[in-house]
Amino acid sequence: MVQNTQPMNYRVEELRPPLAPWRETKLQFEEVKLCKRKEEYTVQELKQMADECVGKIETEVIIFTDGSTDGSQNKGGAGVYIKDRRTDQELRLCYAAGEICSSYGAERVA
Repeated sequence: MVQNTQPMNYRVEELRPPLAPWRETKLQFEEVKLCKRKEEYTVQELKQMADECVGKIETEVIIFTDGSTDGSQNKGGAGVYIKDRRTDQELRLCYAAGEICSSYGAERVA
C-alpha cells in the first residue's frame, strides 16, 4: 500500500447510504453511455469502453469495487482494484461475502 506524503488540499465529502434522493452531492460520477442493451456487447467491448472512460478521468488514484453472486444468490464475493497513477502500483483484493448471499450483501462487502 502506498502512503500519500503530499498535503491533501481537497475537500472530502462523506456519504453514508442511503443518500436521501433530495440531497445533492458535489461528487462527480462517471458512466459509460451504451448505444444498445448491455447484453448485446461482448465482454471485451464493455471492458474497452470502461477503460476508455476511466482513462479520461484526471485523478491520481483509481479505485474500482464490485460485489456479485451467482444466479441463485449463492457464493457471494467482492473485489477491489486500486491503481496509483503516480507510482503505477496496483493492488487487487477479493473477499468472500458468504455461501448464501444476496447481490446487495455482496455489494456491501465491496
